[in-house]
Amino acid sequence: AEGAGAAAQQAARRRPYSVHTVACLADNFAYILVDRSGPPPHSVALVDPCEPAAVLRVLNELQAGEYAGARLDVVAILTTHHHWDHAAGNRTLARHYRRLRIYGHAADEVAACTHRLADGDSLPLGNLTVHALHVPCHTKGSLCYLIDGAFGGRFDFAARTS
Repeated sequence: AEGAGAAAQQAARRRPYSVHTVACLADNFAYILVDRSGPPPHSVALVDPCEPAAVLRVLNELQAGEYAGARLDVVAILTTHHHWDHAAGNRTLARHYRRLRIYGHAADEVAACTHRLADGDSLPLGNLTVHALHVPCHTKGSLCYLIDGAFGGRFDFAARTS
């Protein structure tokens, strides 16, 4: 088991991005996606940041610790669907980060959405490209995101694949 864990850590280091989980509400998660492909500042997307205070706390901890004080430039929110337990933090974070782009599917009423996506659309995140995949099941506008070949079912699985 130790060998498998070490192999997974090495694979994660080779990826041009990092995904950090943030525990939110009683049983939910948000994610912080950091483009590590170039020097700081690192572009950051927040995925389903339903609890802004928790997300901001973890961002500050990451910046001070794992990123050794390098600036983390939050530029986007990737919203998987409009439900409050995924999109409730969008408006608060839009006030905190004035140039924030907030993505959601065109068929969903995502809170504070500034950029409506359709299946196959892509968006920049630093040097990365994020692709939107329309998966109408949980809501009519549910999205998954594909990042440089690492597929994420409602994105959270991207953190668990190599």
